[in-house]
Amino acid sequence: MKPTKFAFAAGSLIFALVTPAIARLAVATITVVLGLLLYWAQAEPTAVIGTVEQSRTSAAGGALMAISPAWPTASTEVVSLDPSLVSEVPPQPGDHVIVFGQVQAVNPNEHLRLSEILRGEQIGILPVGSYLQDTTTSDLKGRVATSNRWFVTALAIGMALFARICMRLSASAIFAGVTVLVSFLLLHLGARDGLLPVPDALFEPVMLGTAVAGAVLAFKASIGDRWRIGERFAAVVLTQLLAPALFDVGPVPEHLSLPLTVLAVLFPVLVPVSIASAMLTIALDLEPHLGWMTLGGLLVLRHLASLASGKGRSAAGSSSFHPEVNEHGEFKLDNLVPDGKGFDR
Repeated sequence: MKPTKFAFAAGSLIFALVTPAIARLAVATITVVLGLLLYWAQAEPTAVIGTVEQSRTSAAGGALMAISPAWPTASTEVVSLDPSLVSEVPPQPGDHVIVFGQVQAVNPNEHLRLSEILRGEQIGILPVGSYLQDTTTSDLKGRVATSNRWFVTALAIGMALFARICMRLSASAIFAGVTVLVSFLLLHLGARDGLLPVPDALFEPVMLGTAVAGAVLAFKASIGDRWRIGERFAAVVLTQLLAPALFDVGPVPEHLSLPLTVLAVLFPVLVPVSIASAMLTIALDLEPHLGWMTLGGLLVLRHLASLASGKGRSAAGSSSFHPEVNEHGEFKLDNLVPDGKGFDR
């Protein structure tokens, strides 16, 4: 069986067999494991986990990287790599890396104002930097403007009407990335310590499988979640990622970044509705004040659709069967047929 088929088959089994309560426990466990790994890397001087900020290749074929650790309070670290550790494509800005090595003292100079750097001996690279650059949201305006306006309009209205489903799917996609990062770190830690002897050729299939499993677990965990934790988390992430694009469109003033984040936590459905409003503003070439009116109209449309859906469920749930019984508490089976026709007709 191909790795992709195996991954999606495993995802189907997880969705069918794992209950929402167990899925929420699994999601919480994976999140805690990621936090512990990042804290360990921050406290361990011979290891660093983070994102490449800058990367320079030396004339000898080695590389010098500035890495921003994933732990919030940690400062940028400089890592040097020997030519033997640098592949044909060196780490690019935005790539996630895990580096093991030894601290080496250096003489500060005008080019390097540090007293020590980490000399890398092993490195694992999750090459997502180029992908993030290709899918950047800074060109959202141009991409939407060149698309079919009727398709964009239909997509925007669909996003507004099914905002909660959009947020649940977004939370699943984001948590899939979290599980990939956790599996990436554990695989390289296991390879270094010999605790998890997985061949290098299986790293990608394993990470693909964990991505599918993470997405399924996150979606299953959102079922019956009254606190809507996944949706709120996804709303914050999307707000931070898409805020520059929304500011570029015009309807959203830049100084409202923090209030928008707070509103996203309180009302996660505002995020897909705001994105839909921005898409309509671009596709229909509307003025900024009309963009605000479009946002209000989509919110009203969603509210009306929610009310109609709620009334439909209430009407369906209120219908009940009240049979006519005799003095013995018995009723005829013919009474089950609403049009009065018996079973013998």
